[in-house]
Amino acid sequence: MMEMILTLSLAAMEDAVFDEVMATLDEIAGTFKIYETLQERQLAAEDLSEDDLRNFKTNVFY
Repeated sequence: MMEMILTLSLAAMEDAVFDEVMATLDEIAGTFKIYETLQERQLAAEDLSEDDLRNFKTNVFY
């Protein structure tokens, strides 16, 4: 009986934080994509524009 209560409680806790955790992971993925794109351009010896650098600083170091 106690295991059943704990299991239901754990499921309720997971459900309570699921949407917030997924939103955070989506934000991390988006930020990483920006970083990855700029890093690839930099490694290809492309000059990054002021807009690129501002976008990077705004989205990665917010």
